[in-house]
Amino acid sequence: MVSTPRKPAKRVAKPSAAAASTARKSKPKKRHWVRGLVIIFVVLAALGVGAFALAVSFTDVPSPNEVSTSEATIVYWSDGSTELGRLGEATRRSVALADVPIDAQHAVLAAEDRSFYEHGGVSPLGIGRAVINNLKGGSTQGGSTITQQYAKNAYLTQDRTWSRKVKELLLAFKLETVVSKDQILEDYLNTIYFGRGAYGIEAASIAYFGTSVENLDVAQAAVLASVIKSPNGLAPEENLPALKARWAYVLDSMVEQGWITPQQRKTASFPDINTQKAGNRLGGQTGFLLQAVTDQLVTLGFDETEIQRGGLRITSTFEKGAQKAATAAVRKVGPDVNTEGLRIG
Repeated sequence: MVSTPRKPAKRVAKPSAAAASTARKSKPKKRHWVRGLVIIFVVLAALGVGAFALAVSFTDVPSPNEVSTSEATIVYWSDGSTELGRLGEATRRSVALADVPIDAQHAVLAAEDRSFYEHGGVSPLGIGRAVINNLKGGSTQGGSTITQQYAKNAYLTQDRTWSRKVKELLLAFKLETVVSKDQILEDYLNTIYFGRGAYGIEAASIAYFGTSVENLDVAQAAVLASVIKSPNGLAPEENLPALKARWAYVLDSMVEQGWITPQQRKTASFPDINTQKAGNRLGGQTGFLLQAVTDQLVTLGFDETEIQRGGLRITSTFEKGAQKAATAAVRKVGPDVNTEGLRIG
């Protein structure tokens, strides 16, 4: 029998002492590199926080009586100097927070800022949700807390710039250190725009329900809280289905927060809203033109607050002479037609 020759066994070379030493040394180097990055990140973060805290400390908060009053938007004819009309003639009524029913307070918090009494002026979660929604291509959201909204509306301009947003953040943090939460909420409720030319929850109560805020029930309060998001887009005469959907959301949020019971939610029904009274300002030819300007501003991205109280100066493309001639021509064709009693919007 012939035996099969065996292959010589492979000899595995052991790493040299020098190679093993090099491998051992590379691991500490890698750990040092990662540790260095962490230290740099922590230092930069600390510097950023310190700089922001310093900026907050140097931010001045105007006293309430120094806050400039809102300014109406002026629309000019095409010549740029002759006034066509104004947008933003408003009604303002202030009330103490104690006169606002707790259900009305909770409705506004449910709609605009559930964690108002917990955050320090800015909600990182709210900002994060807004950023994610905007990146996904959803509707533009600001993630602003009630404190931020009040800071912007009462102390700052309506400019859409990063510098204005930074000022808003700084002022919101500062306000939280010098003004009580209740005072901020009271000031907010007295200055926010509710549509129908009404600034403040008292004026809004009268405009929508013909009664003082102290008489509002839960369902009525939820309506007012709902329109804050978009006074123009959620106007009952323009988009009642959307308003009802928002109203239901506010009530559901109040249940989630424990501010009303499920039974109260179940028995709540959408309240009757007063018909908006016609006004001379938006009557006749001028009304048609001013409404056309308002619609165009909304299309361009301006919100109701900017339009009503932003102090905008707008030169329209309307030629006064041509409009006057057109009106005269219509009257010749139909002399009995009177547009002065018509209301636009």
